[in-house]
Amino acid sequence: LNLFQPRQYSLSVPSGSSRFRISVKREAAGVDRPAGQISSLLHDGTPAGAVLDLSMPYGDFTLDAEATTPVVLLSGGVGLTPMLSMLQTIASGPSERKVRFVHATRNRGAHAMRDELASVVEKNDNVSQAVYYDEVGEGDVKGVDYDFEGRVEFAKTEELVDGADYYICGPVPFMAKQRADLERLGVEPGRIHSEVFGAA
Repeated sequence: LNLFQPRQYSLSVPSGSSRFRISVKREAAGVDRPAGQISSLLHDGTPAGAVLDLSMPYGDFTLDAEATTPVVLLSGGVGLTPMLSMLQTIASGPSERKVRFVHATRNRGAHAMRDELASVVEKNDNVSQAVYYDEVGEGDVKGVDYDFEGRVEFAKTEELVDGADYYICGPVPFMAKQRADLERLGVEPGRIHSEVFGAA
């Protein structure tokens, strides 16, 4: 590209892992936007073994791994990558902390890391999930691919967990709605942690 193109990507492996992994959604061109330069380059033009300039991981959207309170990990779209890292951090340690993983996405075709998430849930009795599709596809199977049709509505579901810490990551409108709903339902603002996630 002959351009300096810094990007920030979330790690999608457990904390303390001996390797780093980022999970990058290919940003295809749309009617009103070009294809993502870096996501396209990473998917199409970066061979295995390529050398990239990286910085150390940083940021303050982190899981309190020492806490014992229940946790609800709430993601929209590709905002699930840091949530998967948090989930795997809890699942790979000795903690029996109750985890509710709530994910909202368009449909099976847009549901990133579906099988990996299902595997973590299946192997850990303290972990449960709820998947919401808002544009159910023809081949999408309720109870297999997703659990609920429509958008996440805490007031209408059992996703609200007493005493839990809530971590939210996704597009700005999604996060604003979820935070407002949680606060309206009585969740203390200090128990709600969030990070904006989207294409640059």
